[in-house]
Amino acid sequence: MTFTADSEYSTYSALRTICHEKNFEDDAYHAMMVAYHAWQRAEDEASLAATEPQSEASLQDYQTGDIIRPATQEELEASISASQRDGGAGVIIIDGRSCFVS
Repeated sequence: MTFTADSEYSTYSALRTICHEKNFEDDAYHAMMVAYHAWQRAEDEASLAATEPQSEASLQDYQTGDIIRPATQEELEASISASQRDGGAGVIIIDGRSCFVS
């Protein structure tokens, strides 16, 4: 769920009104608002996680170009380093196999 300033205020106001109409004590109101804000924070984090770019670095076989698996950060760094040294594809040896990270 996406919140706008108006919808957040409306939800907050509605919860506050319900608490006061039902004569909830301040502690119950506070607990309800803490739960609401925790839920809102979780929704916001889930929304951000869904839009964050995922690493697309793949470990590939140098001979065939086949993707072996997602590359680790260490493999990515090693491949970049190798490409700077050899001016080429950044070939690294993984388990006896010539590979590169793309």
